[in-house]
Amino acid sequence: MKYKIILVTAFLIATSCAQVTTPTETAKEYVQNWDKQGMYLPQKEIPFFKENFTAVSVVLSDALKHKKEDIRQRAAYIIDELGIIGKPLENSILIALKQEQSRLVRLYLYSTLRSIKANDPSTISYLKQKFQSTKNAKDILP
Repeated sequence: MKYKIILVTAFLIATSCAQVTTPTETAKEYVQNWDKQGMYLPQKEIPFFKENFTAVSVVLSDALKHKKEDIRQRAAYIIDELGIIGKPLENSILIALKQEQSRLVRLYLYSTLRSIKANDPSTISYLKQKFQSTKNAKDILP
């Protein structure tokens, strides 16, 4: 009996001392590792971002502005995979698209706008403008 009490006490102490991470902290850890994945996209992380979208949307928005292209690409990929859940990030996606230098990341951002069913007038206006500017271009990809 004495040993059971000691074991239970030790267990309670150990579990109460365990470090609890918030969804935001976990999301930041994921983002920090996205540039180390080589050619792989973070498919296994999609359920986490879907389940915790409200808590981690700021992390995704910040990742769209990251200095590393791989991280911006993967942020766009994650939001693209979230579909309509990612709709609150429409403005962040549009801002990122306007500033993005990488053609690959821009393609991901265009796809993301489609997936979230972007329909804000400023988004539609920008997309129309980009389309008009490519009418006479030999290379139609933006």
